[in-house]
Amino acid sequence: MKKNTTTMAIAALLIVAGATISSCKKDSKTTGTSTVTTDTNTSSAQDHQDAENNSNDVDQMGAEGMDNGNINSNYKTTASGSGLLTPMSGSANVTVVGKIMTLTFSNYVGLDGHKRTGTLVYDFSGSLATATHYRDSGIVISVTTPNHDYYVDSNKVEVTKTITNKGRDVSTHNLTWHVTTSLTITKANNGGTIQWSATRDNILLNTNANFSYNGSNIQASFSGYTTPINWSTAVIGITGSATGTSADNVGFTANISSMLVRNFNCSPSLLHTHFHPFVAGQIDFTPSGKTTRSINFGAGTCDESYKITIGSWSINITWIL
Repeated sequence: MKKNTTTMAIAALLIVAGATISSCKKDSKTTGTSTVTTDTNTSSAQDHQDAENNSNDVDQMGAEGMDNGNINSNYKTTASGSGLLTPMSGSANVTVVGKIMTLTFSNYVGLDGHKRTGTLVYDFSGSLATATHYRDSGIVISVTTPNHDYYVDSNKVEVTKTITNKGRDVSTHNLTWHVTTSLTITKANNGGTIQWSATRDNILLNTNANFSYNGSNIQASFSGYTTPINWSTAVIGITGSATGTSADNVGFTANISSMLVRNFNCSPSLLHTHFHPFVAGQIDFTPSGKTTRSINFGAGTCDESYKITIGSWSINITWIL
């Protein structure tokens, strides 16, 4: 058994923040003798992104914990080096027994600005005998919140997730993972409940050397099966779809129509240097009975904004941390 009871940094490589989206009421304008109502409601789209954020964080925290063998080798307690979060308060402990890893948070606040408390359990006992790391082909990770005590910023998050490493893509030789998730977020202060189910296929786009993205050469994140993935230089592509119900009880579907890309070399926030937003791709989000909203993250530029379009109406949104 390996046990680390000191405060450690837990990674939040994927989206780590909400956005400056208001609930946005419908706008009305008068044309002749009739009133035309423009649908500008983005609250359900925001709920989808909140669920996506929490789901991605759970993936990455497990990836970091399992992929390094010696957990202490990559979990830094300062902002220097390859560390992803500096504990500003509270604690986060890791316990590994056999092929079960448990993360336990106690009022933990890191550089992403979010407070976490409670327990996440990663069970990879159903994997191939030779698969012990997130990077290993054939590893199957079952993630749960068995104590129902995991909270992020006072919102209760319940997760059932399966992550399967599918090995290397036959054409690009990049590492790939298939991820299925069922997630419930119970918002604080009677803010409603988000139900979210998703299927994702993730690909480490810079598995190999000599990778270039958006005009920049980027160091490869992976040099071999015996070495950890360097998540601080990773570029991840994400495809798939999701369904769910927003906090105001509106059903929705969300399909990734153009591959989402997160470039972890991109840190647009001067205050939060470990905030790595999506920099490219599009989600087509359709609330029940309403027009599809396109959520577009751009074409690769490292910035803190994205755009939601509903018909001829659109709004530019800036992430807030």
